[in-house]
Amino acid sequence: MEGLEIDLDEVSEIVTDLRLHKQNSVFCNAEYETIIEVCGHSSLYDYIFDSPGKITAYSILRLNQILYQFSPFPEVTGSFRQTNNLVLQSRFETSDYHEISKQIGELDQEVQFLVNNAENISLSEFIDRAVRIHHRMTVIHPFSDGNGRVTRAFLNWLFKLRGLPPVYIKFENKQKYFDALSEADTTKNFNSLVEVFYREILRSMYELNSKFI
Repeated sequence: MEGLEIDLDEVSEIVTDLRLHKQNSVFCNAEYETIIEVCGHSSLYDYIFDSPGKITAYSILRLNQILYQFSPFPEVTGSFRQTNNLVLQSRFETSDYHEISKQIGELDQEVQFLVNNAENISLSEFIDRAVRIHHRMTVIHPFSDGNGRVTRAFLNWLFKLRGLPPVYIKFENKQKYFDALSEADTTKNFNSLVEVFYREILRSMYELNSKFI
């Protein structure tokens, strides 16, 4: 794993121990922070793919909690941030923390439209609306940490409703993603951001299908 000089067998041992013992695991400490976060990220997508429950904008609270369930202090996760902060790679001010719950509630109207009309609108409109929800969540920036992973996971959860494959942003493509977010921030033009996710959807389809050729 990047930044860690350990082999696959060691990673498997650590992940298994974390899953079994969580905060009682001997590996639940800062030395294994990267593995702890990867383990939580994996569990996050297990939850999304297996969950039959109803999706609301407030579901991101549960996603944030799952992401950090193996961390030393999981009790401080799964809640909206209580301070204002600055996102260095953005060109916007994040929402005042007093307004987060209200704004997530307002955004839930858009989420429920997609949930209730996933099969009744065109695929292009579905993707456009889902990406706009994703962007809005990045602007609200509801958590002290894990916003990017949670908001992208939530977008994949929406994609699942329409039978679209999950997408992930490769490291070499992240700058295009950040630039597209910034363009949406400053100009309210979402074309570049939607294009980023169309490309990622097509790449995911290719990678998934190539395994069966």
